[in-house]
Amino acid sequence: MENRYMKYVNYIISVICMTIIVACGRHGGFYDEYNDTDSTRIKKLIAIDDSIYKSAPSAKAIIRKGMKQAKDSIEWCEYAVRMTKLYIKENKSDSIIPYINKIKAYISQQPATPRNNNIYGLALEYEAGWRQLLYNDIKIARILHKKAYDKIMQSDNKSIASDIMANLADCNYLCNDLPKAASYYRRALFLVDSLQLPKNKNLTLYMGLSRIYESLGDLNEALRFYKQTEKYLDQMPQNMQVFFLSSFGSYYYKTRDYKKSIQYFNRMEKYVRKTEGDDCLDMALCRINSADVYLNLNNLDKAKEYLHLAEPVFKKNAINIGIYYANTIKIGILLKEKKYAEIKEILDNEHADEDSMEFMMQKIRNTYLRDYYVATGNPAAALANKIYEDEKNDSVAKSNSYMRASEVIQRFSEDTLALHHDIVMAEKERKASEAKTTITILTASILILTLIFVLWWMYTRKKQVSAQMERFILRLENTRNRISPHFIFNVLNNRIYTAGQKEKDELMSLAKLIRKSLDISRDTFITLNEELDFVKNYIEVQSYILRPDFKFTLNIQPGIENILIPSMSIQILAENAIKHGLKGLERQQNLTITVIKENDITTITVEDNGRGFDSTKGSGNGLGMNIIRQTIAAVNKRSKKAKMDMDVHNIKDNEGNVSGCRIAITIKGKINPHRF
Repeated sequence: MENRYMKYVNYIISVICMTIIVACGRHGGFYDEYNDTDSTRIKKLIAIDDSIYKSAPSAKAIIRKGMKQAKDSIEWCEYAVRMTKLYIKENKSDSIIPYINKIKAYISQQPATPRNNNIYGLALEYEAGWRQLLYNDIKIARILHKKAYDKIMQSDNKSIASDIMANLADCNYLCNDLPKAASYYRRALFLVDSLQLPKNKNLTLYMGLSRIYESLGDLNEALRFYKQTEKYLDQMPQNMQVFFLSSFGSYYYKTRDYKKSIQYFNRMEKYVRKTEGDDCLDMALCRINSADVYLNLNNLDKAKEYLHLAEPVFKKNAINIGIYYANTIKIGILLKEKKYAEIKEILDNEHADEDSMEFMMQKIRNTYLRDYYVATGNPAAALANKIYEDEKNDSVAKSNSYMRASEVIQRFSEDTLALHHDIVMAEKERKASEAKTTITILTASILILTLIFVLWWMYTRKKQVSAQMERFILRLENTRNRISPHFIFNVLNNRIYTAGQKEKDELMSLAKLIRKSLDISRDTFITLNEELDFVKNYIEVQSYILRPDFKFTLNIQPGIENILIPSMSIQILAENAIKHGLKGLERQQNLTITVIKENDITTITVEDNGRGFDSTKGSGNGLGMNIIRQTIAAVNKRSKKAKMDMDVHNIKDNEGNVSGCRIAITIKGKINPHRF
């Protein structure tokens, strides 16, 4: 959809500015401990924070007066750090650093009291924000955010610690370290809860987590945090409401739920019209996204209407990404209208730098371009386009796979540390009360048993995570090794230029099969319908090694097409049947796949009339069969309700001779993919 990266960067900058402005808070509760002699001083500081937040004209004069009348250097620093905050809001960068340097130089020489730590922590946080916003110096900003957090956690102003954690998470997002960014957001959520801060402080945290999990491809987690954010939609500032509606609409676009996607873009359109008017960039962004959704809904009139409204705004403001996106929608519309000459005119006259465009934007256009190339008799260009996109997809998918694995491990580590902390605290309490009564001794014994159980549970969970990662990597590498896509794509690309039309179609079918195999192998579980579509394509491509009278039968009970099954499971069994049973057989070759469901038991049967299997020769112990057995073991171990089993046996004729093989997989209950 829109240029998500730049949109999110702008959102992050807005949030950082807001965080810096309200850093000391607007209410007295921001200070955890103070005695009566401090009460007047703190009330004055809170009043100044309020005046800065409200952009009161008198704020600067009040701060200058406080600095001039300060009783000592510590009090001067308290006022000076607020002058820094005011300059950040006024975007007076030249005036910020002199104050920060003076504050740091003095406070660093003083005892580390809660009051001094608060001043020093605020100075570090404002310096971090200043470097990040003005110089885009993310590396230094991350270091300063961490130091600021450590100081604030030792101060009398801990309530801003969650804001600092959020800023640190934003820095890691901008560095593309998504697992760390997610970890810091979760830490900020924990601080909001443990410090009993207002729940609306979770808004930016939920938004950040939803974007991270969407980037990692964990769409269920992303949806969970989007829905958490939506609860507070009315409490969001104007810019965040617009950003949320745009992001949630884009999420549903990404999941191809176009009806829900257009609902959020319609809401965004109404809100922007009410708050900003019809000619702003937010409205143009909303309309170009809506045009794309309507195009996918085959409502060309609406798509044209919204495109016509959005495109002039992008051209007027020289926003290249918007112009590129508008041209992409035009190509999609013209393609459906079969106006190929007009598409060529757009491509010939466009001056956009393709490589500078976000890959997501390129993918949207490539979908239309491949159809255009095929329709205009240039399948080689379509294949080259697909190869380029697949290489980029593979790179992104591999990066996301490792980041998702790292994120899972980080969550496990956080859980382990939390459990360890709870155990240590419980042990301290046990020792403190050990000598009191007999009941205390009994309680201590129970705690020891609990400790043993928790340690055992932690060890078991660690083994499960390790086993899960091994299965994931084995499955991914196995799929990539079974069909070497880039090698075959290069061969196909060379061959297609000299092939006849029929052979070109066959080569394109083979490329489609290879691409599909990579797509479904990335998911542990897919629908029965997706698996069977792949199996049918696979058998069609393999038919050249079988007899002309080869018969393939598919018996599927109606209404069960969307049940979840382990990916590649039926394909592996069908491949084994062809490879070990039917290939080279000098009689009619039959392959039958049957899927039925009775009550809550699904039975998948793959039967052939081949040579049968001989475990002594390895036909039943290949890599594919091992993957199925490992998957069955994982489901049976990790799932509370679903259970799987596999039965392999030969079929014999009336004379007792082997006349085929039948393999049956049974799934009892419903598989929950989120447990894997």
